[in-house]
Amino acid sequence: MQNKKTWLILLIVLAVIAAVGVGLTMSGKLFKGKIDLQTVNCQRNGKGCIELKKGLQQISGPVTLLNSSARAAYQAQNNVTKGELVYEILKTRGVSQKELDKCTESPFSDTKGYKYEKYICYASKNSDQWIKGNPDGTFKPNSFINRAEAAKAFTESDLFYVSQMIFDSNSSPKDVKESDWFYEAVNSLIYYFGPENIVDKNQNFHPANPLTKSDLAYWFKKAKEQSIGNGG
Repeated sequence: MQNKKTWLILLIVLAVIAAVGVGLTMSGKLFKGKIDLQTVNCQRNGKGCIELKKGLQQISGPVTLLNSSARAAYQAQNNVTKGELVYEILKTRGVSQKELDKCTESPFSDTKGYKYEKYICYASKNSDQWIKGNPDGTFKPNSFINRAEAAKAFTESDLFYVSQMIFDSNSSPKDVKESDWFYEAVNSLIYYFGPENIVDKNQNFHPANPLTKSDLAYWFKKAKEQSIGNGG
């Protein structure tokens, strides 16, 4: 009789452990590292993080999901492509379809038929041509844009007022040198948006890292605040 009770208790404990494990896995909370759960959920639901009005935070620490393929899929889905950046900037600026339709011939050989073809064409021929292609005549719209390229596009695309100024190289991020082509763009972001979520705790900008949707959402938020502050 005692043995039967012991086995029964053991079976109940095992059942509870199994149920908890399944529940955690199904809810998407069984992972290591620190990550914004709202960002994870917006990716799993197929929604762009830029659409979220609040709760977006830059990822702190590595995303270490239990499944390595799921981790790779999340990281890839969270990065911004060159085509997406152009689309989001022009959409935010309010460029009309009528203006987009005026651009009928893209200067790039690989954007014909691309979903944001007209946006890329417009950006390449207006506003001081704030996007540039590659020496071979391509734009590679589906390739990820890095933070340096994004900072350059952001500060040259008339999203918010950026004045000409001379920056102190001593206050620049440690990994952004005065000789870098993106030096002024990165320091303009820091000047207008503040260093929070632009540089890390070690004062590095990480110019070669892919721009994430979380980064971009924060930049748009700060650009809107800057525009309103200057009567935009």
